Amino acid sequence: MLLSISWGLALGLVVLTVLKMPKPSQAVRASEESAHFSAAAKRSPALDGRREQRYRSDQAATASVLGESSRQWSCRIVNRSRSGMRISSDREFAQGSQVCVEWGDEFFVGAVLYTFPQKDAQIAGLELVSGNYHWHPFGNLRFWRRSA
Repeated sequence: MLLSISWGLALGLVVLTVLKMPKPSQAVRASEESAHFSAAAKRSPALDGRREQRYRSDQAATASVLGESSRQWSCRIVNRSRSGMRISSDREFAQGSQVCVEWGDEFFVGAVLYTFPQKDAQIAGLELVSGNYHWHPFGNLRFWRRSA
């Protein structure tokens, strides 16, 4: 008899536990999605879309838009990586256009992914199309370069 009472209490406890479990509602899912969206929006822009590390730079260069007249604008290379570059210029470049950045004996041709104003300049993010530049920060040191 004692055994049947304990089994009955155990079964009752299981039933109560199952009945008290909260059911997922659409409101909970919607609030989770909005929480994920707001967390993604708060992420640092430096983390968005980065496939590799960027290295700071402050190098003078010239930029020209491929397919337009041969006019060149002065610019500064803000940072660079193996597959991209950010430049600062007086000119705003159209998204999707291809820009050739030249400095010394090196060049970088990149497609404009984004532009935005910053203080008195326009910042443009370029994705590598072609180039002969040394992307690594130690690229200017002789021991780092490959011999031709």
